[in-house]
Order: sequence, then C-alpha cells, then structure tokens
Amino acid sequence: MTTALLPQLAGGLFLSDGGLETTLVYLEGLDLPHFAAFVLLNDDAGRERLRRYYRPYLELCAGTPGAGFVLETPTWRASADWGSLLGYDAAALAQANIEAVRLVSELCAEWRPRLAGPVVLSGIIGPRGDGYVVDAPSSVDGAAAYHRPQGRSAPRRRRRYAGCGDDDQQCRSCRDREIRQGGRLARGDLLHRRD
Repeated sequence: MTTALLPQLAGGLFLSDGGLETTLVYLEGLDLPHFAAFVLLNDDAGRERLRRYYRPYLELCAGTPGAGFVLETPTWRASADWGSLLGYDAAALAQANIEAVRLVSELCAEWRPRLAGPVVLSGIIGPRGDGYVVDAPSSVDGAAAYHRPQGRSAPRRRRRYAGCGDDDQQCRSCRDREIRQGGRLARGDLLHRRD
C-alpha cells in the first residue's frame, strides 16, 4: 500500500464553500426539511439552486491566484435515519448521493479551466444524529455499518473523501470501502489510499 496525499495536504491555498444548509435556511429563507440540502437534487429548480449557491465561492477561487477548491457534495444528511424521516428508502438515498456527485462533477468540469489550483471533490458524510449534540454511537462497528452505504453510493471513479469527518465510525466506513485517502483525523490518525 502506498500513501497518496490529497492535494490540499501538500500545502497551498484551498477555498471551499461557507456552510450550505446554514446559508440556504438562515440567510436565504429556504425551507430545508430536517436541514437536508440533498432534497434539492430532486428537480431541476433545486439543482439550479445548489449551483447558484456554489458559484460565488467558485468565482472567488477563480479570482484568487494559485488557489485550489474543495467542492463538497450536499449530502450532510443523506443517510438512512435522516432519509427515512424524509421518505427516502435505501435505493432513493443511494441515488441522491449519486446525483450529488454528478452535480459537483458537473461544476468541476465547468469551473476547472478557470481555476489555477486543483479541485478536490469531497463526498460529505454527516453524523448519524444532530451534529451539534455529542452523542456516542453504540459501537464503532455499528456506526461503520450505518455510514457504509453512503460511502459506497458514490461512483467509484469519482470518489474523493477529503476527510470523512473526525468521527472514527465515518472514516472507518470509508476505509472499509477502500477509500484510503491520505489525511489525518483530528487526533492524528493517518488515513491512506490503496492504489
């Protein structure tokens, strides 16, 4: 196994967006049920709303000499428990995660020629519960099993996890799927990528 570092870990300036759900709900007054932006992938108007959200950040990056961009999927809540609350079964959630990767891949293709630095596609896997309430999972194995379907749903050739979050269970579910990207968790554990 070799270690392949993500480009943003090699130094240089990287920009990203500024809080998708928070912006849409609190700054733009959009109603996102259960704070779930992935529901916007259901129709053309929602997908265009997401594109409009990302554009100012990409424009800023295009105007910043040498800057790269971490382009994150709108999938913070695209997991089983949250999906169930929104009427999504496993197949619909997998499709939502695929559509999210498709959206950011299209944005990458559109903006890549205008950006000086690399673009990293980041598949976001959010917490099982509320991100603002610290709630220990029943076990690391159970949590990994819970997050694994979301990690597996991204098309293999497009999969890039720029740090799956700082939770062991989220990163473990990615490692189990052989998404071994170079990077460190907050406590220092190194993740690797299998080539």
